[in-house]
This record gives sequence, structure tokens and C-alpha cells, in this order.
Amino acid sequence: MKPAPKAKKAWRRLAGGALLIFALLPPPGGAAGAAPGPYLGEVRKAAEGGDASAQFSLGVLHLAGRGVPKDEGEAARWFQLSAEQGYPFAQSVLGDLHAEGRGVPRDLPLAHMWLALAEDQGMEAARSNRRALERRMTPAQLAEARRLAREWRPRKK
Repeated sequence: MKPAPKAKKAWRRLAGGALLIFALLPPPGGAAGAAPGPYLGEVRKAAEGGDASAQFSLGVLHLAGRGVPKDEGEAARWFQLSAEQGYPFAQSVLGDLHAEGRGVPRDLPLAHMWLALAEDQGMEAARSNRRALERRMTPAQLAEARRLAREWRPRKK
């Protein structure tokens, strides 16, 4: 029996959030850059094959420097690939990175677009981050952000 689409989406959101929390926790024993486990090769292979969840996971590992070099630019690249396929956790994180200019150029309309897309998929953190971002944006930037969100379409792997 296949899981219902809503249940599958809820599970993916839960799993993505758990991975993000895991990756950002200090490694056991305090060893900086400790490997996330034997699954890293499998995650990389799946990410390179276009799996949005694996791309998000690899981005999280690069952002935290867990088992791979800490590299915000490389993290943003993996988040971008995942976000373009519609993965809401990646969209939310990528929006935050664009808002802060971490690993990518600072771009408030693009940040807003990614956060709005994640929010549309039920990401509550994206909602609060988007609202805070709006207070820093000009009316022209908001109009551009809304246009980008309206025109956005997910890419296939």
C-alpha cells in the first residue's frame, strides 16, 4: 500500500527538519567536522542523481561542515538544486541564505520568493522569516518578489 500524498509530504517535512537539527548539533565528542555516518556516499550519489531530499541533506551537511568541508557556497548550490524541484525545506533555507547573503549574493526579492514558496507548502518558519524580511524591503522589491513567485515553476530532476 502506497502512502497518501499528504502523509508522504508531512513525513518528508519531518525528516528534513530532523536532519537539519541533527546536522547543526555539535558532533559527539566535540570533533569538528565529524562524519555524519556511513550513509554519506549514498546521500551524495542520490543528490547527484537529482533526488531533491538528498540534495537538501547534502546542503545541510555542507552548511554545518559535517563529514564534508563547511562551505556556504556549496551548501547553497545543493539547496538551489533541491529548491528548484519544489522541496520546501530547501526553499526556506535558500530564502534565508539570500536574505543574509550567505553563500549567495544578497537578493531580497529572490529571498522573499523562496520563503513564500516554502510557506505555501506549510513551512511556518518561512512565514515568519518572510514577514520579517518584508519590513526591510521597498515596495518595488516586494512587487518584484511577488512577480517571481507567480512565475516560478518547479524543475524536474
